Amino acid sequence: MYIYIMLSNNKLVKRIPIPTPYPIGDIYCYLIRDDPITVIDTGVNLPQTEDIWKQKLKEMKLSFKDIKRIVITHGHSDHYGFARRLSQLSGAPIYVHLGDWKKVKDRKGYYQGMFPYMGRYGIPPWYLDTFLKVLIWERNFCEDIKEGLVPLKDQDVLEFEHISLKVIHTPGHSLGHVILMHETEAFSGDFIFSTITSIPTLEFDEKGNRKKTVLMYESAIKRAKREGLKLFLPSHLEERGDFDEALRAMNERRRKKEEKILAFLKKAKRATPFEIMKELYPEHKKAEVYMLLSDIMGRLDLLEEKGLVKWEEENGKLLYCLSSYPTPA
Repeated sequence: MYIYIMLSNNKLVKRIPIPTPYPIGDIYCYLIRDDPITVIDTGVNLPQTEDIWKQKLKEMKLSFKDIKRIVITHGHSDHYGFARRLSQLSGAPIYVHLGDWKKVKDRKGYYQGMFPYMGRYGIPPWYLDTFLKVLIWERNFCEDIKEGLVPLKDQDVLEFEHISLKVIHTPGHSLGHVILMHETEAFSGDFIFSTITSIPTLEFDEKGNRKKTVLMYESAIKRAKREGLKLFLPSHLEERGDFDEALRAMNERRRKKEEKILAFLKKAKRATPFEIMKELYPEHKKAEVYMLLSDIMGRLDLLEEKGLVKWEEENGKLLYCLSSYPTPA
């Protein structure tokens, strides 16, 4: 086990758990009590979130006005939902990678724009109706950020009086995901965890072509290795994790899931991604379809890269099969 204490045990860094309405539970936000005082991720926009921030700042003999910079690791609602309100309270600008600007400016519109393309994967229309209801529900605790955004770029360095953080662009879980590295440690957002797998999400370009985010994620993992990442401070579930150990655990989880997909395709011969999702997640909820289908598409993309599966389009739907099975002419 690699042990490094610069960020994880530094008195300048305060980890602040914020409750979320999601099954994953609390998000871990961070306050760096060094000039300029900086917040990394904010939690969701609920009254209790503001109360928690106010109390934690008071304990450190600080106020909202002492916050000079707000940094968002990626554009998911539990990470940026309270950012606009926190910016109003503090006057601090909000730093977000350009890859997620559309997402944080108009969350509902961003995801609703994907709906015309989702039928290709076999999703019934009533599942999308539920997803739309989720997006509307999320407006209760996630404010769009229309102004005050500052672009966060790969290789940027966030300077403090005593430390500095290097911005590493790590797309996959979100197109604009970043980690913030100091030496061999990083504030890692949702980049990697020890006990669950970060899901590269479905993303499309303006013409409706799906981006293979899992391949972006694979490149980001290799990049983090080259940068020397050893210890990560994630946004959920655990206070810290060992990068190499987490990678080994993730690869084992992936192997088991890919074996299940291959076994199902051997039996079914051909199946849509949605049918594969139902097989692997028989007790899924309609509201989970976006993340679960993202997971399946990532696994299928990796299996296709390995030459183990192939696909064809029939009646506007993608059908996957084992590469050893011929597809109909």
